[in-house]
Amino acid sequence: MVKKADIVLENYRPGVMDKLGLGYDVLREVNDQVIYGAVSGFGSYGPYSQRPGYDILAQAMGGLMSLTGPRGGEPTRAGNAMGDILAGLNLTIGVLAAVNARRITGRGQRVDVSLVDSIVVSLENAFTRYWDTKQVYVRNGNAYAALAPYDSFRAKDGLVILACGNDSLYQKFCLKVAKHPEWLEDERFTTNVLRVKNMEALEELINGWTKDYTVDEVVQMALDAGVPSGPVYDISQIVKDEHIVKAREMFPVMHHPVIGDMPVNGDAIKLMDTMPHVTRPSPILGQDNNAVYGEFLGLDAEAVSRLKEQGVV
Repeated sequence: MVKKADIVLENYRPGVMDKLGLGYDVLREVNDQVIYGAVSGFGSYGPYSQRPGYDILAQAMGGLMSLTGPRGGEPTRAGNAMGDILAGLNLTIGVLAAVNARRITGRGQRVDVSLVDSIVVSLENAFTRYWDTKQVYVRNGNAYAALAPYDSFRAKDGLVILACGNDSLYQKFCLKVAKHPEWLEDERFTTNVLRVKNMEALEELINGWTKDYTVDEVVQMALDAGVPSGPVYDISQIVKDEHIVKAREMFPVMHHPVIGDMPVNGDAIKLMDTMPHVTRPSPILGQDNNAVYGEFLGLDAEAVSRLKEQGVV
């Protein structure tokens, strides 16, 4: 298979593929064009390379947990497997870059991606802030360390986001949405730097206003004034949202031969000239054996049958 393969992907602990006789050094002798993509907890080299790795370790040691959690609370794992997801995206980017490099160099190469590295590189300005101030980030719930108000606020029936990313938006919020012009004149809030410094005091004022309205009412008033706002959805609300479900087609329904009709995750990347569509569900075990071993490798039906009898496939 490797003689004809374009890309090989694996996510074992470093060294496992070598023990199986299928490591990159072996495969490139068979096909020097092959691109070998590997994902592991800590990467293929370095002091931690042989440690087992899971998403929670990546979030813990990569720093994401240290940034996540309620004000004054303990470090908290993000609700989904961010380390796994970011590593998968980085592997995709790395493999595509290697495909392009192969057009230039004429050779394939190994792409090494670590779950921990993927978390570390995603933490935007957290490290820059530390290098500049030597201060460790203090968990602050949904608030953002560089902007205020930029947080979730308590409405009558749930949480609502208000995101004033600059002074102009804050002015619109105070004058047109909350209708509290005195917040503009308060010396604690006249600049973004001061609003961040006095974030808790400002949030107390805003929560005192939002509590008298529903989430939808706050969102509509804010959007009408040009202030970014939106509800904090749970999963049941997302799957009913017309923009996400219908317009963006994020949950197409597939027919699975075992499960039946089932929604699946759509594609977040919209290529406007060649729009991607999910056309079939994931294959059941062994579904594509004949295509892979027969059409791709050229084995006849008898040879494929022998592989099945031997437990190879």
